[in-house]
Amino acid sequence: SQPAPPSAGMVSTVGNEVERNKAVMRRWVEEAHQKRNLAVIDEIYAPDYRGHLSNGESIDKEQGRKMELAFQADFPRHT
Repeated sequence: SQPAPPSAGMVSTVGNEVERNKAVMRRWVEEAHQKRNLAVIDEIYAPDYRGHLSNGESIDKEQGRKMELAFQADFPRHT
C-alpha cells in the first residue's frame, strides 16, 4: 500500500518555513554583509548557534562574527 500524501497544512507549513528562512538570509546579507551592521547577528543567531565550515570545522556565534569582521577588513568599502 502507498503511504498517505502529506496534508495541505504540512506543505503550507514547510513552504512558510522556507520563506521565513529566505527572509532571515536576506536580512543577514543586507544588514551584516552590505550595511556592515553586525548587531543583527545577536538578533538572528540562536545563542547556541553552530556554523559548519567546508573544512569540517564548526564555529560558534562569536567566531562567526570574527569571520565577518575579517571579511570586512579584507574587503573595505570604497565610497
